[in-house]
Amino acid sequence: MRLREGNQKRIDRIYLVFAFALPIVLMLGVMAFTRIWPMGDKSLLLWDMEIQYVNIYNWYHDVLHGNASIFYDFSKSLGGNMYGVFATYLASPINLAVYFFSPEKILYFLSLSTLFKIGLAGLFCQIYLKRRFPEVPGVLSLLMASSYALMEYNVGLSSNLHFLDPLYMLPLMALGVYLFLREGKSALLCLSIGYTVFCNWYIGAMACLGVGVYFLFELFLLDCGGKEKGALAVRFIPRALIGGLLGSGALFPAVISTLGGKGDVSLSLLYPRFHCDFWEPMKALLLTARANHTYTEPAIYVGGFVPVLCLLGLLHPKVDKRSKRCVLLLLLSVYLSFSYVPLEAVWTMLSRTYSFYFRYSFLFSFFLVVSAALLYTEMRETGSASWRAPIQAVCILAGFALYAIARDFIPIRNNGIYFVLLALYVLLLSHFVRGKEVRRWEQAAIAILLMADLGANAYLEFKRYTIPNEDYINYVEEVGGEIDELLSADESFYRMEKTFSEMDNRRGRTRPVATEALTFNYNAITHYSSLIDERVNTFLVNTGYIKAGANASNYVNTNPLMDSLLGVKYLLTNDETALLRELGSFSANVDDSLFVYQNEYALGLATRVCGFEVDQWKDDPFLNQLAVLHAMTGGNEAVYLPQSYEEIGPGEWNAVVERDGPLYLYFPVTHDNRELWVNGEYIENYFVRFYKNIVFLGEYHKGDVVSVVLAGDGACTQEHQLLLYTVDEALFAETLNRLQQLSLQPVSMTDTRVVFQLDGAEEQNVWFSIPYDKGWSVQLDGKDIEPELAYDTFLALRVPAGEHTVQLRYSPPALGASFTITFISALALALLLRAEKKRNRGDRHD
Repeated sequence: MRLREGNQKRIDRIYLVFAFALPIVLMLGVMAFTRIWPMGDKSLLLWDMEIQYVNIYNWYHDVLHGNASIFYDFSKSLGGNMYGVFATYLASPINLAVYFFSPEKILYFLSLSTLFKIGLAGLFCQIYLKRRFPEVPGVLSLLMASSYALMEYNVGLSSNLHFLDPLYMLPLMALGVYLFLREGKSALLCLSIGYTVFCNWYIGAMACLGVGVYFLFELFLLDCGGKEKGALAVRFIPRALIGGLLGSGALFPAVISTLGGKGDVSLSLLYPRFHCDFWEPMKALLLTARANHTYTEPAIYVGGFVPVLCLLGLLHPKVDKRSKRCVLLLLLSVYLSFSYVPLEAVWTMLSRTYSFYFRYSFLFSFFLVVSAALLYTEMRETGSASWRAPIQAVCILAGFALYAIARDFIPIRNNGIYFVLLALYVLLLSHFVRGKEVRRWEQAAIAILLMADLGANAYLEFKRYTIPNEDYINYVEEVGGEIDELLSADESFYRMEKTFSEMDNRRGRTRPVATEALTFNYNAITHYSSLIDERVNTFLVNTGYIKAGANASNYVNTNPLMDSLLGVKYLLTNDETALLRELGSFSANVDDSLFVYQNEYALGLATRVCGFEVDQWKDDPFLNQLAVLHAMTGGNEAVYLPQSYEEIGPGEWNAVVERDGPLYLYFPVTHDNRELWVNGEYIENYFVRFYKNIVFLGEYHKGDVVSVVLAGDGACTQEHQLLLYTVDEALFAETLNRLQQLSLQPVSMTDTRVVFQLDGAEEQNVWFSIPYDKGWSVQLDGKDIEPELAYDTFLALRVPAGEHTVQLRYSPPALGASFTITFISALALALLLRAEKKRNRGDRHD
């Protein structure tokens, strides 16, 4: 007996190794076909990974090497809280491996981390299945675990690498629920919840909601009375709460930061409505469904084996009806949310999701695996049955195929073969459904079909990754070298911006916002992540940098007055510009002519000004900029001068230049996407999400004719108000030179500590181009003082006459209280586990 148990343990360990290795080996095969590193020369850059995450990982590399602060960074949109970025994207311990990957090699980390997380999903799912459903044969449990590891969410949304941490932990969380209900043990439940929430509190919160549903599923399966079930539910709540607080306590500042960005709560989502047909999301269970393609295709594909096994179990006449009801309720709890908006809002915590739909859909895939394992166990225990269930299953599959074709959900040419594959799964399992064990050749046939099935799906997803590693590496090395040279040559505080990015190689002038300042470690305006500062974005909208609602800070074109006030001293660009001095040129696989310009009018980090108030923001960003300038100087300098024009047709204007100098354009209205052309030259797409900005049209002489056209599909029927301004260059230079005399540089500075020395015979109003944030504490000569809000956006102080030392320190709001919550939660868990240990010891003595 002992020998047999030892052999079984060795076999179980072998299956665990296979559960981790099999998905990775299959993915390496897919990577070989799609030429993705380490099996080829392409990268995993796509969507938000390409736009923002790769830069965030590079920033974390700097943090781990002591070159950046985890709390605050001036590379983020004039300066911002980075602890929220860490907690949302980087808290997983797996990301510590970034330490070993320099910015040009970061793509290798992305591939290795993706493979590792997919392998963990298979391993932990196998652990769950073996403990929860020991009756399922090792091969079949391995196939179920592989189905979970290689589900559509993992392979289709792997460009959201931080989403995957809660996915590999979900099986352990479910196992923790099972052990709590069946054995009264809480350790795994609390620790797995805590780890999951810590790794990614956003997706982790969805996973925790799913664990709550799973708890009810397991509770209803228990053979006990309602009173005992109620007692278990009461005991479960504090344990789940301890686990959640254990993981999220230190991350509360991240939640605060996200809510200040685009994670706003919308109660309107609770208004009862369906956004699609109830049956339509079912097409996502087919091989040709694409993750995130439409708002009707959740990422739920797990291959054909698991859904077919579920279907056969539900049709099996001898499976316990209670088990069937529990399975249906478990699956419907998520599936219904794919069409019913209020239920979806519950999963997303009343927050509207952008770009990636149904971020909780991995729960449905896991619930499918759980249901398949439970129904398999029930069918195995019930004995023989007839051919009725397999025949009914084939009829249902055929009926759904006809319905989907009739509703134009799927093209029959692409999915006809796949329905044949589903029928083969039914045929291979029919022997088992009729009361026999699944024979080895049937297990082997199912394994071959499933690996081909899952491999084909992964191939369809991964073939979209087309960006060569070499292009990214060369860009980072060449542009990084140019930026490093600028940074080392000028030790004062200043900001730098670029009008191009690595994405220009393939996206051209319609690229999204890039977050490359985090990769190259320079102070910037541009930033794109879920952790935006709404106050900063509103200021940038009002001053002509970005479009309202873009949820990103963007830099597209030179904006001379605001660039100077905000301290943008250097500009890297492939466009023409004005009021700047060219320092040199270089090339970086973006354009043959990239230039470095210096803005000699850029102010320092602090400036002594007259006032902090802007009376009213207008729709005209030029007037808003002048309002800020006039508040600073106390004067009425007409730095911008309006230029008249004539509308010659819908979306067409001509202007005869009235004075020598640069000319700038802006459209204050909104419109569908249009192409902006000036004198027959394409400038940029306008009115799209990231492109509604002040545009530099060039340097002109009095009497020149400028033609402006908004082109695009269909006529431009909407009436536009075109704003054209030129710059009084002499007044501009005189005004900015005067402000520079009042500008200050810090005497010492880190990302979280800035020190200034001030002196003056009178009281001074000091404005800092640092966004106002409750995390900043200010000391004047060692004494705490309250900062003021300048121009509805920035930090400011009123400093009395005399010599003074001003020190600014940053710590994320509520950080101390958050770590206290984590400590108390850990203490509560320790006491709980100690009490359980005593109780279990007492039960054994009884």
